[in-house]
Amino acid sequence: MIHYRFEFPDGTKSEFSVDENKFSSDQVKLEGEKYPAWLQIKLFRCKICPLPVQSKGPCPAALSIKPVVETFADRISYEEVKTIVEINQVKMESDIAMQNTVRSLVGLLMALSACPIMEKLRPLALYHLPFSDRNQTIFRVLGMYLTSQYVRQASGLEPDWKMEGLNKLYQQISLLNGKMAERIRAAVKMDATINSLIVLDAFAMGVTMGFEESFEEIKDLFYMYLKNT
Repeated sequence: MIHYRFEFPDGTKSEFSVDENKFSSDQVKLEGEKYPAWLQIKLFRCKICPLPVQSKGPCPAALSIKPVVETFADRISYEEVKTIVEINQVKMESDIAMQNTVRSLVGLLMALSACPIMEKLRPLALYHLPFSDRNQTIFRVLGMYLTSQYVRQASGLEPDWKMEGLNKLYQQISLLNGKMAERIRAAVKMDATINSLIVLDAFAMGVTMGFEESFEEIKDLFYMYLKNT
């Protein structure tokens, strides 16, 4: 179980819990079959969405972040908040701007949702790292993808050691984040959650700017593996 707690200077507290062993979108309760228009998959459908075109249900990625969007609809992006994250027996906390901490939570929830595109980031979500910076994100994404290709090879499938598929995946995620920002604009008054998607998209673009550049940034960490032994 992953638990987020937000403590604001005015004494307000908000908490979110997600079972990482289930789809986060399945953990959001709706009243009957009623849900806000911004959740409807047909209204802000991603052009890359693989779900049936005739689907009348909610977008699973949007549904997963519904509680966050509704809770922080009146908050502003630069407002500072104390955020405490508990993952099993590990606790982390930080005094951080709303947009950065919401980015962390939104990214987790969407990766754990039933969205067929975001599910490819599920391994990262299962080993969630709150408040990660760009270099940490690059390191974790590259490690996840290379591991996935080793698993493919071990399963008799063609691996993608050139990581062309990862570039494609993050281009898709960038498009998805843009559509999600449109959905959220239709749902909120202030800008905290919208800005969190902008920051999230900036991280996605940071990874897709070119894996050659990304490798250059972290290559020196592996100097010990370049020795002839």
